[in-house]
Amino acid sequence: MFALPWKPLLPHPLLVSLCLLAAAHATAQRTIPIKFPMPTYGDKEPLIQAWNAGLGKPFDIVGDAPLADNFDDWKPIKAGQFAWTTPSFAQAEKDASRAPKTVKWYFYDFEHWEHTPKAEQDDVVGTSRKIRDFATAHGWKAGIAPMYRDGPKLAASLAPFYDAYIVQCQKGQSDERRAETVVMLREVSKTIHAINPKCLVGCQLGMSDTYGDGTPGSGLKTALKTYEATKDFSQIYGVWWPPNGKAMVSFLQAIDQPTSGARALLSHL
Repeated sequence: MFALPWKPLLPHPLLVSLCLLAAAHATAQRTIPIKFPMPTYGDKEPLIQAWNAGLGKPFDIVGDAPLADNFDDWKPIKAGQFAWTTPSFAQAEKDASRAPKTVKWYFYDFEHWEHTPKAEQDDVVGTSRKIRDFATAHGWKAGIAPMYRDGPKLAASLAPFYDAYIVQCQKGQSDERRAETVVMLREVSKTIHAINPKCLVGCQLGMSDTYGDGTPGSGLKTALKTYEATKDFSQIYGVWWPPNGKAMVSFLQAIDQPTSGARALLSHL
């Protein structure tokens, strides 16, 4: 009786490829930037801890609250680029000297309210041209977060001036309005990129349950659904979370695994 020569059993090449693909999916992390405010109020401690523990990325943007410039709120943040946000460009010009050296972005919170001067509302194109020069002079990038109704209307005229254009879509993330919002955002993206291909175009989502159907957790749920519906073309997301810090953490945890995380969390909500 004789022994047959021993040959190691090698895995099939297809099996190896599938295992590598599964491992890549398991460890894949978010690559789309998130912009969110860090105000003095709200349930922010869980958010700060989770952000610093790895949910925050170097390419993310952390801003101050538009109506509460308190740059000390940034001190605990360990990841991301800092953005100074104001609803009045005239005020920003006056206060520019006190902006910290860590600022990398200026965001214009242009809205139809008392905090944006009427002259700026009447000539947002001229104001945006000045903002471009202002940001360039300080070595900053410039962004704007127009209201839902202004997003499509102003896209073509404001495209040349901004590095980021984030439409406030939180009131359009509900189940009833989501399809309309997705169509609008695609059109805005197409319009801006025809003029300024380098501009990051995306939408702002909200954690408040008023942006869902009012039931607990519905804000997070509709935000995740809108993320799933837009993540193939949206280049940046703004998130208005105050005062729901824990919901913001759940949102970030879900989208940190872009291949399955949001869908997995949605199945449990």
